[in-house]
Amino acid sequence: SNKNFIPDYVSGEGGKTAHMNGLYLPQKGRSAEISDLHKTLLAKKKLVLGDIAGTGVIGQIYLTHWNHTDEGRILAGRGVILRCFWDGEETPSVEVPLNDFFGIGFGKDRRLNSMVWQRDGTYHMHFSLPMAFRKRAVVELENLTDKDLHGFYWSIEYDRDISLPKDIEYFHAQYRQSHPVPKNASHTVLDAKGHGKYVGTIWSVNWLNAGCPPENAFNFFIDGQSVNGQNSEDYFGQSWGFKSGVFNMLCVGQSLEMEKTDIGSTQMSSYRVHLPNPLLFQESLHFSMDNQAYNGGYRSDSYDTVAFWYQSHPHLPFPSLPPLEELLPIQCAKSYSRGLWEIYSAEKTRDFEKALSKAEELVRNYPSNLKTPDVLYKIASIHEESGNRSEAPENYRQIIREWPKSEAAADAKDKLWLQEKPGRLLMTLVTPSGWTAYLDGKEIIPPSSIFQEIPSWGEKIHYRYGRSQCLRLSQKDGAQFPANLPPGAAIPIIVNPYSSTVFDTEENIVQWNDNSSSIMRLFTLRLEPGAGEHLLAVAATVSNDIPIRLESQMPGGMICVLDNGVRKLITDGTWRVSDNPGVNWQRPSTSDESWEEATVYPNEQYGDTAWFWLNPGGFRKFPGYFTRIWGKTLLGANRTLCFRKKFQA
Repeated sequence: SNKNFIPDYVSGEGGKTAHMNGLYLPQKGRSAEISDLHKTLLAKKKLVLGDIAGTGVIGQIYLTHWNHTDEGRILAGRGVILRCFWDGEETPSVEVPLNDFFGIGFGKDRRLNSMVWQRDGTYHMHFSLPMAFRKRAVVELENLTDKDLHGFYWSIEYDRDISLPKDIEYFHAQYRQSHPVPKNASHTVLDAKGHGKYVGTIWSVNWLNAGCPPENAFNFFIDGQSVNGQNSEDYFGQSWGFKSGVFNMLCVGQSLEMEKTDIGSTQMSSYRVHLPNPLLFQESLHFSMDNQAYNGGYRSDSYDTVAFWYQSHPHLPFPSLPPLEELLPIQCAKSYSRGLWEIYSAEKTRDFEKALSKAEELVRNYPSNLKTPDVLYKIASIHEESGNRSEAPENYRQIIREWPKSEAAADAKDKLWLQEKPGRLLMTLVTPSGWTAYLDGKEIIPPSSIFQEIPSWGEKIHYRYGRSQCLRLSQKDGAQFPANLPPGAAIPIIVNPYSSTVFDTEENIVQWNDNSSSIMRLFTLRLEPGAGEHLLAVAATVSNDIPIRLESQMPGGMICVLDNGVRKLITDGTWRVSDNPGVNWQRPSTSDESWEEATVYPNEQYGDTAWFWLNPGGFRKFPGYFTRIWGKTLLGANRTLCFRKKFQA
């Protein structure tokens, strides 16, 4: 049966069979082993563990190493890459950091006893899945670090001189990471084309916020068709959330419990084996993970995954591994993630000198890192926040000059546009669901609508506002959206609802909306109101038409950042709020004396949730000390709050 977790290679004539009662059948071939001990893996060098000629099947790989310090063990676990090549292929079918291949992330070690991975907690590691080849198998390690690593022992057990069917499916394992998971996308675990079987997943997650671990949807697409997935805790063998302890079972488990790092983040590794019932695909397989908390919106967690599968050759090219500084976990001093965290922590406490020093150190140490333009943009924003704005333009020009296609370059162009002429503004505004904004009584963003066409994920909408009319609406590349836009037309900008699950009054799910999610779309808007005093008025709305759980929606909340090139106006308790504003509430001539002051919720109370905008570099787009605002009480039937604020441009 093709459901056997170890296939019958020659229908009983040779090779190992899947069932105990096959042990008495005659089998062709013989068993062999390649082993060695006490080897040093030199810095920046490779070490071949096995080079086997002929036809065979590797049944088990055992490996251990002896590196005495915590740093040495992390470097060996994450800075060493295991690769396997089958039948002379130029690119590997297996390419995974060493520890992750053996079941646990972050370079850590624990006891683990499962169908595939076995570990004793002292870096004694076994991996047991069959790996067939017709002509040749090469297994190697590469040390990406600048340190010699010691004490490598290994054995590769295999069967040789056996017969294999003509159309075998080769074993594959692929590592991917998202640091953090992109705000406008899911983390991709695997994209495969060909026919094959998906057999296992390792998922290691690091989260910065306090509270529960991510509880997110896993999405499988087999031959282009969606297969309804489970949430993360269900997929990895738990229910009603993840538990804090370690548990090992044959096919599901949590190999690394929720452990705090020295910076206060939490790490966890879980595994799933799809055996003895692998996921079959004939043409393609796509597997992705969302990132959110239960009723808590988007989070900025980092994901590291390993996919294990069998498939026909050739396989799709693997994505390039991240550089060493991004492979290393956040507790390691040389980790890029740690550098980003140190910048954020210093900026959050307004220690701009330290934040600037840390950011410049990252650029100096890793100038070729793909996140360098984001770090340079952060350096410019630190200059601005610390009052040294004259230093920022050169950083912006450097980004545009050296990384013209980066998202940081698009933001840098906004900043330079702002400085070219007085009376200009950049505005970023977000609410849990939808909003309408007015500048000096004129609508600048029409009411949002959930199901109308909008630009693709990540597009930045530039809305240039004149004193009496809309002058231009365009995307970053200058193409007009939508096509054939009539002059003065109202353009909807949509922000997705805070929750994709809709409940009735009895707490039963009545609608699951695949077109929505906990991801919000955040746009930076270009405005030209001219110099002087202005009034910004915002209606923040939860726009669902059927009952929802208001206590989880926090309706009517808002964050707004206005930048006029000299200072930022950030939402705080000086904004005025009302849930019954009356007519003409958005006009400057209408009084708001009867309105209340907005209630301020500092971000420290909410951790890394949907209210934080993260660029690809993992940075918050705005300083970590901005706040969101609501009214003093939650809304009942009324799902709209109105806010007003006068400011100088």
